[in-house]
Amino acid sequence: MCQLFGFSSQKPVGFRKEWNEFIGRSNDNPHAWGASLWPDLDAGPMTVREPRQANRSYAASMIGKLKGYALVGHIRYGTVKPLASVVNAHPFTAFIKGEDWSLAHNGFLRDVDNDAEFSMVYVPNGTTDSEAFFACLVDAIAAHNRKLTAILATTKKYARSGKLNFLLSNGKELYWFSNHDGLWFKENAGVVAVATKPLGDSQGWVQSKPGTMYVAVKGEIVFDHAVEKSATYMPKKHYKTRVIMHSTNMDFEITPSEDMLQPAFDWGDFKEWVEEKKGGVVVAKKLS
Repeated sequence: MCQLFGFSSQKPVGFRKEWNEFIGRSNDNPHAWGASLWPDLDAGPMTVREPRQANRSYAASMIGKLKGYALVGHIRYGTVKPLASVVNAHPFTAFIKGEDWSLAHNGFLRDVDNDAEFSMVYVPNGTTDSEAFFACLVDAIAAHNRKLTAILATTKKYARSGKLNFLLSNGKELYWFSNHDGLWFKENAGVVAVATKPLGDSQGWVQSKPGTMYVAVKGEIVFDHAVEKSATYMPKKHYKTRVIMHSTNMDFEITPSEDMLQPAFDWGDFKEWVEEKKGGVVVAKKLS
């Protein structure tokens, strides 16, 4: 399967050892690789995507020699054609409200392609469900006045539609979510690293809770919230979502519907959300 690697750092940090180990795994993920790296926070990322095996790419070897505040990296095992084309290489990028965003995804999603056809901001260039999901995220962030709410709501909408593991960043913040074989993360000396599997010494790595969204800002985890209580990926079933809103803990209740239909998502359900964790409104403002 595809693999992910990213980080958020308090200051520009080198990652050569971890990166070389990461791209070394491309023997099992040979179809493409890509990375968005923020060398500074004054502009968008340096993004490179290649339809080549990462450990045979000169460009990929050079990435690990750089330093940065944030990274979103991906090595691809393709299941959707074209395999040897840059259009299906991750990460996908878009400019939204003055920020460049990058997303890398591992897994598969049902029904998201139909929703992406109505995207008003980002039109997918490739043929993957990953890019279709990114289109839906981009539309939500562009339309909503609070990006954290937009990201949480969109993630919740598709959290039971397949295998959804992803990294998302605008350079300042790093979001990650997994509903299957949870991503691993490690906090150390002002750096939060996230990967499909631990890199280097396994000591200090913690597996993400399935169904939970995490956010790191400048090398510190500032937010973690259970987006979907049915934590792991479920076989294909359609559920109607009933949202129970509690201003203190943002709780949810998922109830199977009698007609087993999955409705369109209602943004109004999230209007009164209180986004608080480790500092309450201060954290919410950082992410808004």
